[in-house]
Parts: sequence; C-alpha cells; structure tokens
Amino acid sequence: MNDRAMAIAVLCSHLCVSDGVFPLEPREYSTLVAKPDAGFNTGIAMMRNKYIYAQSDATVVIKADYNKGGTWNGAVENLKKGWSLPLCRNHLAYPGNKALIEQGAVPIDEDWDGDVEALGKERKNETAEQISVFDPPAQ
Repeated sequence: MNDRAMAIAVLCSHLCVSDGVFPLEPREYSTLVAKPDAGFNTGIAMMRNKYIYAQSDATVVIKADYNKGGTWNGAVENLKKGWSLPLCRNHLAYPGNKALIEQGAVPIDEDWDGDVEALGKERKNETAEQISVFDPPAQ
C-alpha cells in the first residue's frame, strides 16, 4: 500500500485472550462484529465480509478456493451486489481466482501500482445496492 491508502481491521473473533485481556492495542480504524470474547464462527465471519466489502473502494483476492470458503463466497457476493471494485490476483495456478476473473473480477498482477481509481474508471458497476445492518442475512 502507498501513503494514500488506509486499512480498516474488521474483527470477528478472539479479541480477548482470557479474562477480558485484550492482546491488541486499540486501533483508530477498527470494527468489531462480535463480542470480544467470542470464538470463531463461520456465520459471523461471513457477515463480516459484507462490512469489509461495503466499506471498501476496492477489495483484493489473493487466493480463493474454487466454489468454497469465505473468500470465494464473499467475492462472489460482491460481484453480484457491486459493493466495491473486485480485484483478483491473476494467477492461473489458482482455479478460484481464474473463475472469479471470468465472473468479472478485475485481474491484477505484481506490476499493479495500487491505483484503484484508475481501475474503477475503466469499469463502473451501476448495479450496486444499499445494504442494511438491520436486515437478516440472506440464506
């Protein structure tokens, strides 16, 4: 990332180690989507994906398993909903990445300079929808 970028941590589990002790220093840009002492839960992790995509100008998939896992499901949902510009490492050895690119993710490689705005101007998605934190998750 360059000096124009900002990262936001969206935590879904294990904020407390034990007895309410926080192993991480509080960060200026963080969001918690579960109780601090919650263990890992797939459903909460999947819900967290919506926050990540909705708060992002773009998201980058480094490696996705084909048709399984949270990375795959989050990227496919983002492609359908148009929350953020979907970028995907163009690596032919990763079948999931290849499929995401075929479905519309923008391929990037090691030569990409990190300029999201330039990629976004090339490809505007007009199908974005407003999401609500009050609606129940889709099944």
